[in-house]
Amino acid sequence: MDCIEIKNTPVITDTNIFSFDDDCKISEQEQFCDNLPCEYTTNLTSLCQDSFDQALTNSLFNSIDPRPLALYIYNEQSPATDIFNELVLYSDSINTYLSKQFILWKWNLTKENYQEFLTIVTTHAGEEVAAVIDSSPTEIYPLLICLGFDRGQIKVESIIQEIMSESEIFAILIQARDAFDARFDLPDTSGLSLRNISTENWSIPKSTLIQVSKESDEFRRVGADFDGGISSIVRIDRIENTIWLIQYLNQKQMIDARLGHNDTEKLLFHGCPYAAAEQILQQAFDHDRIGRNGTYFGHGFYFSTNRQISDRYAVANRSTGEKRILMCRVLIGRSCEGNSTMRTCPSNYDSTREPSLHHLTDQFTLASSSNYQSSFEQALIDSLYNSTNPRPLALYIYDEQSSATDIFNELVFNSDSINTYLSEQFILWKWNLTEENYQELLTIVTKHANKQIAEIIDSTSTEIYPLIICLIFDHGQIKIENVIQGIMSDSEIFALLIQTRDAFGARFDLPNTNGLNLRNISTENWSIPKSTLIQVSKESNEFQRVAADFHDGASSIVRIDRIENSTWLIQYLNQKQMIDARLGHDHTEKLLFHGCPYAAAKKILQQAFDHNRIGTHGSYCGHGFYFSTNWHVSDGYAKPNPSTGEKRILMCRVLVGRSCEGNSTMKTCPLNYDSTTGGLDTYVVYSNRHVLPEYLITYK
Repeated sequence: MDCIEIKNTPVITDTNIFSFDDDCKISEQEQFCDNLPCEYTTNLTSLCQDSFDQALTNSLFNSIDPRPLALYIYNEQSPATDIFNELVLYSDSINTYLSKQFILWKWNLTKENYQEFLTIVTTHAGEEVAAVIDSSPTEIYPLLICLGFDRGQIKVESIIQEIMSESEIFAILIQARDAFDARFDLPDTSGLSLRNISTENWSIPKSTLIQVSKESDEFRRVGADFDGGISSIVRIDRIENTIWLIQYLNQKQMIDARLGHNDTEKLLFHGCPYAAAEQILQQAFDHDRIGRNGTYFGHGFYFSTNRQISDRYAVANRSTGEKRILMCRVLIGRSCEGNSTMRTCPSNYDSTREPSLHHLTDQFTLASSSNYQSSFEQALIDSLYNSTNPRPLALYIYDEQSSATDIFNELVFNSDSINTYLSEQFILWKWNLTEENYQELLTIVTKHANKQIAEIIDSTSTEIYPLIICLIFDHGQIKIENVIQGIMSDSEIFALLIQTRDAFGARFDLPNTNGLNLRNISTENWSIPKSTLIQVSKESNEFQRVAADFHDGASSIVRIDRIENSTWLIQYLNQKQMIDARLGHDHTEKLLFHGCPYAAAKKILQQAFDHNRIGTHGSYCGHGFYFSTNWHVSDGYAKPNPSTGEKRILMCRVLVGRSCEGNSTMKTCPLNYDSTTGGLDTYVVYSNRHVLPEYLITYK
């Protein structure tokens, strides 16, 4: 018996099997594999040897020859890297395609430089990209991650692993390149006009109507809110529209943060012609119909706390005599008295009203020498994407025929302090706005910044121009930091410019990545804000409904708290939307229970589910968060409060999606699955985005 070494590992061989020539071949193969990483770096012309920031500038943000960025993450000590190089980087077809169509940037990943790598990616590409990297177990490296730039945001287009075939890899690269090229197609802005039009008029999908059973608690609850008119109700339909809900919750989150409280919405009624109700649910509220029934308190959408008032505007179906009213959650925020001259809300207000509490809402608008003569795209490259001297971009939109522009110029550009600060700290790009070039501006901004910024420009009434819109680049996404109007004072404008520059400067501070580690950790573990608990009255239908879901344990319930967390809800709905689209249906969630120690329940609601506690009670179905359809199973993990004997269980909506049988080796879900299961009553998910706690049940 002889001993040879492969990768410094002794291997016993039988001389009857291997000849001298075979030993030489083994030695040659070892040398070949050792040389692969360095050989490849010298052979591929698209390899960028500069910093990650520069690689982004040379690829995604290159104004002359933009290309997607292929991020190659490997460990040069791993045999898997040698195999990947042979399969992918030494394939003539793939090598040639990468060289011509991509920029490649590489990182030799070690345990010591892992945090540094996450910090670099988070700083220059954004948290979403870093989270994808961090959620990939080290066992599946090396990886080739294809990054694209889609309407102002860096995103992961596809991930290539060593287990894929050459044809699969080639197809994925082509797909990533095609998706990147789509960025340069002109977006459809035909739905935008000079009016104050909110984005949902032309982007909200059709709502789904689900009839509510007359025997249900839900029907009785809505009927009671109908202000004594329950006896006249023919039917009630629940309206479901995930996109609309997400936009509403995002809006509420902004208004809540600005006002410092969450009491910003009311349940109000909207009356309209019979057929118009369904049209609203298909296309959202229509700005073209504003003023049909008067504009006494402003040019917007009218709602009332009183169902009888809305009934006056509910025109009946001629053949049946039936009427329709929409019951809506309305973000009134901070409200002021309205009048017929108002096209938008006054600054720092969200709705207008009259003494009898009609409410008018409108699209909430963000409140908010360097003069540049080149294209908008070049202005972005020389400002936000400038690797040498990055600066925020000030987008000046004006009408040179307007006297308001002369006043604005006098106030802003003839002010020594503001002019000097703009020249030193910003790049200024200007656009003389006319009715003829309005669509062109929207197209340019949508194409090179993003759709959201174009929508904000489009939702701004032309009466308040000129404007300076301050753009910054924050963690992979272009966003509006402030909007400066002519009605502001000199000191207010200067303060907003300083605030914008400071916010942009924060981009270059190292983000806190202490919460990330080599485990499969999702970004929400350290970004979800604390949840709010609202006790549910024992006399309410809501209490009875939740208790009924608790089955035979209802009699032991001490209290039920409803859990509210807008940020968590938005992330959950975004995740559900993606899973629904991938699976082609919306039956992707279940109402499940999670048992835990008494004190741990509130900790979950403060910090989300903790990946560091995974495996505390076993991991037989996978290393994730465990839920059950049976509260008795969850009860086994609900440790009581030692002093009171009370236990706690979380009732959660869980995105199980497509589920497969799990086992103790699974750190993440298999590809194209969303959860693992150990049978009919147990489900395991691996991210907080797949869970939405709805109720905290305290019982004995």
